[in-house]
This record gives sequence, structure tokens and C-alpha cells, in this order.
Amino acid sequence: MQGQDIGDDHHVLRYCKPSSIGEEGLPLSIAFELRDSEDYLS
Repeated sequence: MQGQDIGDDHHVLRYCKPSSIGEEGLPLSIAFELRDSEDYLS
């Protein structure tokens, strides 16, 4: 599934720490990096 587009009928959710949110209120790319304990994003 890597590299496939997510259709408009789907939603993606991941908790983002306030430090991972940019000035415009959108998540920064760091919010989607793997955590030390993760093998993949869930």
C-alpha cells in the first residue's frame, strides 16, 4: 500500500503534539515520522 493515494471518502487521524503543529495550524512532516517503538504508521 505504500505510495497509494488516499481517496476523499477516507480519513486519516494521528495525534500530533502541539510542538508538531505549524503556525498555520497544519501538522508538520515530523508529526508523521515513525516513533522509536513503531515499525509502521497505524
